[in-house]
Amino acid sequence: MNPIYLNGIKVPITLPNDCQFHEVMKYLSEKIDPQTALITSVKINGNEVSNTEDGAVASTPWVHLDLVEVFTSHPKELANETLYNLVEFSKFLETQATTTADCVAGEEFQINFNRLIDGISTFTEAISEVKRVLKLGLFNSIQNLESELLEILKTILKNKELDQTEPLIQLLREDLVKNIIQWREAGLPSLIRSRDS
Repeated sequence: MNPIYLNGIKVPITLPNDCQFHEVMKYLSEKIDPQTALITSVKINGNEVSNTEDGAVASTPWVHLDLVEVFTSHPKELANETLYNLVEFSKFLETQATTTADCVAGEEFQINFNRLIDGISTFTEAISEVKRVLKLGLFNSIQNLESELLEILKTILKNKELDQTEPLIQLLREDLVKNIIQWREAGLPSLIRSRDS
């Protein structure tokens, strides 16, 4: 039976040999306390696997895999890393907002618009998760930025639906960009400082 390593330590697996790999991952996840560790990386034969629940590897019987390495990180470490990554990600969002505004009337608009909305969704979900994991209290400045971003998004969607090009361009190029910059220059740094205090 091929071993599975968790953070470099061999883990005894008491599952039948015909269990699929995604079932083994579920089994491991249930053995890990989410307060102290989260699975952050899985390697099979030295190659990183991005999704252990979909695709061919998920349905492969785990005993057919030569070397499986699972790595975890403490949730607070991940939250800290996420805060710094969000600073960089905000630069992508700013560029994407401008790119989307530049092509409002063009055929690339919908692709760029979807990319922007997905990015903002990822951004806001990450902030919520960081606040939860780090048990950060309520900050008026953060709540104001969150409310403002939500209001801007609602107005953007309304203008898009009504096909109001000029207000949509202004919202994307000015209001949204300004909010994103405020996140980068004030909101995220205040979360980083409060984490350190």
